[in-house]
Amino acid sequence: MIIWSPGVSLEDMEEKIIEKAYEHYGHSPEKTASSLKISMEKLNEKIKKFAEKQKEINHMLELEKKKYEKYLERARGNVVKPIPMKDLMNKQYEVEKVDYKKKKID
Repeated sequence: MIIWSPGVSLEDMEEKIIEKAYEHYGHSPEKTASSLKISMEKLNEKIKKFAEKQKEINHMLELEKKKYEKYLERARGNVVKPIPMKDLMNKQYEVEKVDYKKKKID
């Protein structure tokens, strides 16, 4: 059973429904299209669209992996050089706050 939840788009729901129907009907596109009451052309169009979306996601993940590997290389050299903000993809990181008035200096 597929249940909607906040943050899930109609397109994502549609993709899951098609995926579940395809699995249920033994990977038969004809039975899947028939059960969903759509044409084979429409099913193929949607599958192609989902595949392009997945390809784009995989590309983004690969870019993130390369950035992480580059960071690890810098860290292994015992010198961590700052990563330019544009490379962090607007991610926010917490910065430890230190109250220097209360901190003792030896």
